[in-house]
Amino acid sequence: MKVTVAQLTKLNACRDQVDLFIKTFGQEVEVTEASCLIAARAGIDIDWAAQKLLTPKQRQAYEDAKAVEFFKDSQL
Repeated sequence: MKVTVAQLTKLNACRDQVDLFIKTFGQEVEVTEASCLIAARAGIDIDWAAQKLLTPKQRQAYEDAKAVEFFKDSQL
């Protein structure tokens, strides 16, 4: 899956996030584990992107993975 500036603009992403995407990736990026980590570290709002770009099944997998990492890293 690719994410493009055109997609973000069509989805009404805020200008600051679009500019940050361009600074980080240029006009488009292939979504991989590595590019997701780069995006998160750059300050790109990947939660917003997940809500807008992923299918319901993909969003659930994303939320599940976040929950696993949260509890793995917590001191519960």
